[in-house]
Formats: sequence, C-alpha cells, structure tokens
Amino acid sequence: MNYIKTIGVNIIVLVTAFVSTGFALFLDGRLGLTRYTSPYATIAGLTLILYGLFFRFWASYTFYQNDLKVLDLKPQQRFIAKGPYNYTRNPLYVGIIAISFGFVIYAGSVVGLIGAAFIPFLGWTLWVVYHEEKGLEQKFGDEYRAYKYTVPRWVGIKALLPMVAIFLFVIITIFGFVFNHINPREIFPLNKTL
Repeated sequence: MNYIKTIGVNIIVLVTAFVSTGFALFLDGRLGLTRYTSPYATIAGLTLILYGLFFRFWASYTFYQNDLKVLDLKPQQRFIAKGPYNYTRNPLYVGIIAISFGFVIYAGSVVGLIGAAFIPFLGWTLWVVYHEEKGLEQKFGDEYRAYKYTVPRWVGIKALLPMVAIFLFVIITIFGFVFNHINPREIFPLNKTL
C-alpha cells in the first residue's frame, strides 16, 4: 500500500510540473521568446527530473513507512532524521524544485526557468523558514534544533552524490543509445589513404 501512495502523490507532482512547463512555453510564445535547446540542456533537464523523482519517492516512502502524511501542512507527530532526511531537511521540496527546473530546462522555456526560480524556491524558502521550522522547533525542541544544525535545509554535499550518480547514468544511457543507433564511422570516417 505504501508503494501505491508513494507513486500516487508523486504523479501529482509530475503532472503539475508538466502542465506548468506547457503554460510557460505558451507564455514564451506569446512574449516572442525563443526556446533554448541543446544536448546539454537535455542532459541537465533529465538529470534534474530523475534526481527530483529519486528524492520525492524516497522521502514519500519514508514518510508512509513511519505512518506520517506526505500532504500535511502542520508538524507531524514525529520528525524523521533517517533516509533522505539524513541528506536534506526538506527532500520533498528539493524534489519538487529539481523536477520543476528539470522540466523547464529540458523544454527550453525562459519564462519557466524564471518561474521555477522564483515561485517554488523563494516561496518555499519563506514558508519553510518562517512556518515549518518554527513549528518543528516548538514541537520537538532541542532534538530538532540539533538535527537542524547537522543537516542542511536544502542541498549539501552529501545530497549532491545521488545527482552525480544519476547524471552519469543519463550520460551513459544517452551515449549508449546514440552509439547503438549511429555508426561512429559515419561521424568519424577513417581516411585509409595517408
């Protein structure tokens, strides 16, 4: 049952990011902005989407395993300091932000990139700092304060390690696909006459 809940709550995030990106592309067109596209943007976008999904699924599953609600705007009956919460205090938000950036970078939307930077990141920073963290400090006291000083709010070095692994996976997959479908000798012909 926890797997089904985990998948369900994260499908909502993916659909929202997809629809938001479509709207951003529509606004790009109305404003006359040119989409930026490149293989690097594709790789970066896919990496961020996979990184965000990785943290979202892991954090959601961890919550459900501990009988907590993912979609709850008040402090839970206990806080979790294991799993993805050992890397970042907000893996669910980190996941949403990474997915949002990933979609707009992949799609090449200028409006989407600006929107992904300002709306979720700044909005959640204000929400987390001024609402959630204060509530958690009041509810869990010194235990939460000690946790807060050892685990970064967003992304620290430890949280970047999965991104590096996913990035390498994306690169290897893309190169594997390209070289299995394109003859490298067509790209780099060998000159037999020297």
